[in-house]
Amino acid sequence: MTWWGTQLGGDVGGSGEPKRKYKFLVELGPYGYLYSLNSIAKPTATVQNNEYQLINHHFSYPGTVKWESITMNLVDFGSQSPLHLGGNASSLWKILTNSGYSTPSSAGGLNTLEKGKSGVQLGPIVISQIGSDQTSIGRATQVKVTEQWILHNPIIEKISWGDLSYAEEGFVEYELSIKYDWPEYVENPAPLLF
Repeated sequence: MTWWGTQLGGDVGGSGEPKRKYKFLVELGPYGYLYSLNSIAKPTATVQNNEYQLINHHFSYPGTVKWESITMNLVDFGSQSPLHLGGNASSLWKILTNSGYSTPSSAGGLNTLEKGKSGVQLGPIVISQIGSDQTSIGRATQVKVTEQWILHNPIIEKISWGDLSYAEEGFVEYELSIKYDWPEYVENPAPLLF
């Protein structure tokens, strides 16, 4: 018996299956899919409201929409990073420096991040939630996408190279926080082919 069926215990033809948190893929601009990704936040819209007072009454009106930052956590795979730039630590450093950052000791002098370079290094970011439907096509597998978000003009907000502790045996995780100008929700995304 399931709570999401049209009839208790009845078949809903696959369309009534709830989306699962662990079924997702993220594509990071030119680097392809992030197979070492542990978690990611989906877009969040905050509507800034304005309040007006007329004599004894207060009226609220919607203002502008602000898109909140997303955060992703990556597991370090050492030198076999899926980002193809070395390990995840090295990959994140290269994304930062390729976006325009340089240290005082670097040969290029003092530089700062640039929106254009950052957008090329990171974007667009595509978050795809996938369903259970899979079809074999020759040697490839086609996977149904149930929901897709495309984040435009991303820029780095924060990079954390994790923490270390003798008290834990867990994986080293890196955190990447990203701002973006706007997301695009794709209504009927095309299936993915692997």
